[in-house]
Amino acid sequence: MKRPFFSLSAPFWATLLVLTIVFGGICALPSLARSFSVPSGLFNFGNQTFVLNHEVLHFLNGFSRSPDGQHVARLTNRSVNQSMTRAAAILIDNPSGSGIFFYVVGAARVKGRESYSSPVFVGDRIKIEAVHVSAEIVTVHYLDHPANVPLGLPPTKPVTVTYTIQGDGSLH
Repeated sequence: MKRPFFSLSAPFWATLLVLTIVFGGICALPSLARSFSVPSGLFNFGNQTFVLNHEVLHFLNGFSRSPDGQHVARLTNRSVNQSMTRAAAILIDNPSGSGIFFYVVGAARVKGRESYSSPVFVGDRIKIEAVHVSAEIVTVHYLDHPANVPLGLPPTKPVTVTYTIQGDGSLH
């Protein structure tokens, strides 16, 4: 007896259903991301210049590399407050030694002009969990190394630090 062409096996239909859900989710993600994003020209940390340990770091699209390629830095974890007047980002500095140093950079937008702070040291070989800006307060949650634990091991101690972003973008 011949089966009709629309009579397919259950595994076929299950596979088709999974592929439809996955493909639909992938197509929906960009539109969801756009609905919660900050306007592209606002707080563009990734294309700024910062001075860190007497060295000028020119960032392009979030990355900086010294001419000799030995010093690499990047910006990540940008957060902007709801009124879009204050922001912060994490600067990760890898100066080719054994340390990987994390800094927080603040920014303020007053009368359409943005001002950025100098980087403020957060820790060495830590793991950033979250950065949040509300009103004028920056909160950084990260994992650090407990006392007497080698820096070569993963950080496990939860730490929260807060900073206030001033009108000039500086952090206190």
